Amino acid sequence: MWNFGPSTIVGVALITVSILLYALRKREPRLSQYYDFFFSSIGLLCGGILFFQGWRLDPILLLSQILLSGTTIFFIVESVYLRSGSNCLRSGKKILLQSLKKDTLIKILN
Repeated sequence: MWNFGPSTIVGVALITVSILLYALRKREPRLSQYYDFFFSSIGLLCGGILFFQGWRLDPILLLSQILLSGTTIFFIVESVYLRSGSNCLRSGKKILLQSLKKDTLIKILN
């Protein structure tokens, strides 16, 4: 008999986000950090436990797992978003500095 409940949904969500975080290291290495592998492993482990043993949770423990998993997923998404923005800002600053150097050089030569 297959028991499909909220703990199964939370477990699948954690497993999915953990796999995506691990795939980010392969696809966009400049956005990943060295500790992402550690957190994706923990997410896979917790998601697997919730998926296979979640039917044993009391309602209050299930609520705490849902809140904790939702917070974790939010901070993962926010962290990756901020990393991508900071890299764009760094490259933008380099381009701006290069253009300022060219303008200054042109003014000096004229």
